[in-house]
Amino acid sequence: MPPLNSFSRSCLALAISHALVAPSSAAIIEVNDAGDSDPAGGCTLRQAVSSANADIAGASNCVAGSGTDTITFSNSVITTGQISVTQASEFYIDSDLTIQGPTNSTITINGMGNDRVFYLAGSTVNLNNLTITGGSAGLGGGIIAVSATVFLDNSTVTANTAVSQGGGIFIRNNAELYLYDTTVSSNTAASGGGIAAYFFVSAGLNNSTVSNNTANAAYGGIKANRNVSLSLNNSTVSGNSATFGGNANGGGVGALLNSIANINNSTVTNNSVDRDGGGLYASGSTINIRNSIISGNDAGNYGAEISNNLNSSSFTTSNNVLGDSSHTLANALYYVTPDASDITATSDGTNSTALASIIGVLADNGGPTLTHEPAALSPALDAGDGTVCTSFPIDSEDQRGLVRNSVCDIGSVEAQTMSVITVGSASDGGGNCTLRDAFYSSLYDAPLGGCAAGNNSEEIVFDTGVFPPQGHTRITLSSELPSIVSNLTITGPGSSHLTIDADEVSRVLLVEGANVTLSGLHLTGGYDSRGAGLYVSNGSEVIANDLTISGNTALSGGGGIGIRDSSLDISASSIANNFSDGSGGAIYVFDDSNLVMHDSTASGNSADLGGGILSEDNSSVNLSNSTISGNSSDSAGGGLHISTSSYLSMTNSTVANNYADGSGGAIFASTATVYLTNNILTGNTASAGAEIHNEAGNSSFTTSYNLFGDTSHTAAEGVSNFMRDASDIAAFSDGSQPTSFESILAPLANNGGTTLTHGLVRDSPAVDAADNAVCAAAPINNLDQIGSVRPEGATCDMGAFEGTVEVDSFFTVPLPNGRVIVFSL
Repeated sequence: MPPLNSFSRSCLALAISHALVAPSSAAIIEVNDAGDSDPAGGCTLRQAVSSANADIAGASNCVAGSGTDTITFSNSVITTGQISVTQASEFYIDSDLTIQGPTNSTITINGMGNDRVFYLAGSTVNLNNLTITGGSAGLGGGIIAVSATVFLDNSTVTANTAVSQGGGIFIRNNAELYLYDTTVSSNTAASGGGIAAYFFVSAGLNNSTVSNNTANAAYGGIKANRNVSLSLNNSTVSGNSATFGGNANGGGVGALLNSIANINNSTVTNNSVDRDGGGLYASGSTINIRNSIISGNDAGNYGAEISNNLNSSSFTTSNNVLGDSSHTLANALYYVTPDASDITATSDGTNSTALASIIGVLADNGGPTLTHEPAALSPALDAGDGTVCTSFPIDSEDQRGLVRNSVCDIGSVEAQTMSVITVGSASDGGGNCTLRDAFYSSLYDAPLGGCAAGNNSEEIVFDTGVFPPQGHTRITLSSELPSIVSNLTITGPGSSHLTIDADEVSRVLLVEGANVTLSGLHLTGGYDSRGAGLYVSNGSEVIANDLTISGNTALSGGGGIGIRDSSLDISASSIANNFSDGSGGAIYVFDDSNLVMHDSTASGNSADLGGGILSEDNSSVNLSNSTISGNSSDSAGGGLHISTSSYLSMTNSTVANNYADGSGGAIFASTATVYLTNNILTGNTASAGAEIHNEAGNSSFTTSYNLFGDTSHTAAEGVSNFMRDASDIAAFSDGSQPTSFESILAPLANNGGTTLTHGLVRDSPAVDAADNAVCAAAPINNLDQIGSVRPEGATCDMGAFEGTVEVDSFFTVPLPNGRVIVFSL
């Protein structure tokens, strides 16, 4: 997810100020039971809410509340992913409270049709990273707020039902509702299918989407009725509908009876109604619309786009795109006169344009919510009022959190026209557009050092005359490159063709609070405290493919890669021979971060803790079709070290030949949640738990169809504080299927593809022994690490590599340091 823009940060600060006016004391109440029984074996959400309301534990299995409390969720509940409401009773909250879902995903709270999900009364409540669904009630199927202040951040309210008003959300009686990066979709009610706001309340939608909600009487998307203050900022209202025998009004938005609607840089489209006001219906209210698209809506009677009932409302408009070529101006706007700055795209307007040439379909265009991107030649491009889009509440960012141009686009999404900056010199000290020049051109959006100017979203590429795609070129840095702080793509000629060498003067690349795509690069020679090759921080999202990260050194954590409060998705890459004097020789994942690694290899890395990968502080690691081989730790976790409430999911991967001087040769786990399926863990060495060490038995393991160990260890030496599943193969000397390492895996070698792998030897017990259903499903998708099709036979193989190789084709040369060089013929 992109970092919060200044508007979101300002409003979150307001949320905090609201939440902290209560007593300064507070409790953190962790839900560790996904059930809904009361009492239960653990702390359920129902019990946690009760403890927070009463500030006592009572008969609950939760800690007592204490003032303004926060409810969090244990890893086991996060892994389950859903809390099903089995009691016919809503969660009633009447004290100041935050319910905090996981950083990199959401917890689904499903009402199961038994009652609405949340009733919020007279309190300030923050609902973060939640999905609220399956609620059913007379008013407010998902949420009802009465005299309460409610903040929803990065959440989804979907598939709830109300008999009367507010299928998703209903607020009334001086309540306040603020949505940030949130989706309200596919809810149903008689009136106000998505959101209904009634009687002296405020509702603010910021960077949010209201889509595909249905009303069977009126106001499909949003209903604001009787002295309601409604604001839409950088938001989308799309695909909502209302039908009632030709008498339903307000497909997208309805503002009624002394209400005020302020709509800024928003998009209202594809909404429909069988009477008046397909996009917006106003009656006796004040409407202000700026820099917004209201196009592609439809009505059976008056005002396909906007209907001003009986000319009873006051309208102020500027710099909008109104209508499209499917309607005349008279059919599109009923008792609404456009401003001279508005673009009327109607068939007889100032710029007749078909809807498809104004915006694209509702889709994932980046960011946490679905949006409509402007079309290539849309009249909305560069047509907004710069004063509006650079000022509060827009603050120069669009619905996705991406930077807007100073002359911005109309609507909720700013088109990101990518500027291409071509590096034309392999020098770091001069020449026609060096890599350093390209970074500065991107940073300052200016043409520097012979480079083209950046424009908020750039791609850095390399001149094939200087960087031949079949040759090899090295750029040696003289000092640290500028941090990457805005959206950027760097496309190299291939990791075996271009090396960026920091020459031990700095780390190689630093990403801070940006969305970045990297490919075709070799990063080496980095030296820093954390993430010497690549450091991803401050809410960044990085996608990497075909990287080699090798020969880097970190003093604290992440010899190759460091990930802090961010996410990295890396594929077809090699992280090899990096060193950390602290944590994570290859990769260090910490502070609520997320690593997704597939079709990649981490080999020959070393660290004090976690020779390969170390994850801690509520972070998550998802490995698939990957190899963790030959890494070493001076303490614990030769291959993987997963601790402090972190999460590991590993599928069809191979963890082999790793070494820990302490415990956990393959995996060390402490207060972690671990899921292992279709993997091979063999040939690893440690003083305790050669393959797996579950520290003090405090981690949760779920396993199926894995191969553990080899005949160099007994089962007791191979795994500690750990129980295997019946489907797992124990290859230990006293296991269910004793097998030597040499009869399980071939040495790490080039078996095809872009990364080194361990092939299976003939008659290995891992051959045809995996779960076909897991191999067929994402993320494996019936492929192995090198891209070969699974299964080769009737059943797919365990581990990252599908199929066998002939061990006679390998020979080794021992080195003085105890390692070997493996050659394949």
